[in-house]
Amino acid sequence: MKQYSFYQTGFTLFESLLSLLVAALIFETLVILAPQSHRTVRDAELDFQSALTQISRQHYQLKEVLDNALVLEKAKGEIVYFMIKHHCLVLAGKIHGEIILMKNVRCMHCRDCHSYQSITINNIQIGNISGTILITKQKNENGED
Repeated sequence: MKQYSFYQTGFTLFESLLSLLVAALIFETLVILAPQSHRTVRDAELDFQSALTQISRQHYQLKEVLDNALVLEKAKGEIVYFMIKHHCLVLAGKIHGEIILMKNVRCMHCRDCHSYQSITINNIQIGNISGTILITKQKNENGED
């Protein structure tokens, strides 16, 4: 009489499918989590550039460049400040209130480069972001900048 030995030499179908399922879940988790770190940087840069573009298109005139703010004037004479307030990048005026353009901003540095203004902000999450804004300078009574 022959004796058969039932030694297992491989994996069962169930074990193989289970291991593939676990590997797929791990891979899917990595795919979902990896781009979010890059998305945060791109989103903050895009938000900042959008804020600068929005201000450029509103036809403000540049009244003064401070180290941490831009003083702008609307066509009707209203003074508006582009500045940081409570960790938010805001456009603030006395008549129309404040517009929050970007959150999580620690500080801002503005520099007048004659034909454009260079602005650098420090985002709490990702660090420094720089951009430029093109606003015409207000002319004084003599017609000079």
